[in-house]
Amino acid sequence: MTPSQPSPTEPAPGTGAEPRPDGAVVRLEAAEAAIVEHYARLVRLGYLILPPDLARHRRVVAAHALAQRALPRSRTTRLARPGLPTRPAPPAPGAPDDPDGRD
Repeated sequence: MTPSQPSPTEPAPGTGAEPRPDGAVVRLEAAEAAIVEHYARLVRLGYLILPPDLARHRRVVAAHALAQRALPRSRTTRLARPGLPTRPAPPAPGAPDDPDGRD
C-alpha cells in the first residue's frame, strides 16, 4: 500500500465516519447501514429472482426474508424485544383443544 492510498480500515474522505481501532466494526456498521438504506430495493430484487410459480404473497414474504437474512445476526438480536409473547406451537393430532384440560 502506498502512502497516498487510505488504509482499508480508515473511512473514505468525506464520509463523516471516524476511524476506529477496530476497522471491522466500522465496515460492519457501514455495510449494515447500506443494507438498511436500500432495503426496499433488495426486497424487490429478491421478489424478481424468486420462482414465479410461488403465490404472490409467498414471494413477498420470502423476498423480505432474503433481505433480512442479509443483515448481520447481531442486528436482529439487538432489535429483538425481550418479554414478547411467542406464538404457541400447534397442538398435536388427537390432543385436546384446551391445553389446560378445561374443555
